[in-house]
Amino acid sequence: MRYGLCLAVLVLAGCGNDVSPEEQARRDAQDVAEVRAAQIAPAVPVTLQPIGLAEIEQQDMIGLGCSFLADNGGDEALAITMGDAAFAKRGGQVMRLAPDRGSAENPLGTQAKYDGREFSLQLDVLDPEGEQVGMETMGYDARLTLTDGRDRVLFKADGTARCGA
Repeated sequence: MRYGLCLAVLVLAGCGNDVSPEEQARRDAQDVAEVRAAQIAPAVPVTLQPIGLAEIEQQDMIGLGCSFLADNGGDEALAITMGDAAFAKRGGQVMRLAPDRGSAENPLGTQAKYDGREFSLQLDVLDPEGEQVGMETMGYDARLTLTDGRDRVLFKADGTARCGA
């Protein structure tokens, strides 16, 4: 019985070898792509929290820079960019990101892009003219984007960048 089963398997295995090398290479490449795609975890959206005054003082976020306020987010900043760092809050923790000196410059010596361990933050100033919103503060139409290490968008919001001292 075993002999008959083994013989049947060998006969069936020999029947399907009419595949050209090109077709086999295409199938192999497709199989590899499917395995790789299955290994990449899906992007998980991020919710940014407003940065409070206590955190601003604690992290020394005082000086020249820009605060991003989402259109529907009230008067508290979701991100703060400065010449030497940017800050955003997620899960109750303030993240500090380093400036990408190769990115475009924003007002007051800030950069458009900042990189951290898990995320990159990009603050795009959409209106370079801006408007006066305080004695030492200008307001610019802006867009904030947070991406992961694979450049997948995890958070995106339109709003205002308030830049000043």
